[in-house]
Amino acid sequence: FTEEDKNKINELYDHFNFRKDSNYVNKLNYKVLDALAYGILAREGFGGKDKKIYTETLSDYENCTAEVISKKVVRTGTYVPGGMFGGSYD
Repeated sequence: FTEEDKNKINELYDHFNFRKDSNYVNKLNYKVLDALAYGILAREGFGGKDKKIYTETLSDYENCTAEVISKKVVRTGTYVPGGMFGGSYD
């Protein structure tokens, strides 16, 4: 977010007379910024039913030996929402 964005968010907090203590503001920031990010991503068309894998070559790590510390299962394809029992991938 830009400095102008931050100022507008603070103006919004002032408008609604939110408390200024740091613990409260930190929690509020997390929720507000999370919602704003969700809206921005939705507007830009991020996500959706098509799932793809993208690769990136990191030349700095070429020919290096590394230890795997975790694994993750990733599904690709087109997500088809199901009824009560969940969805699946075609």
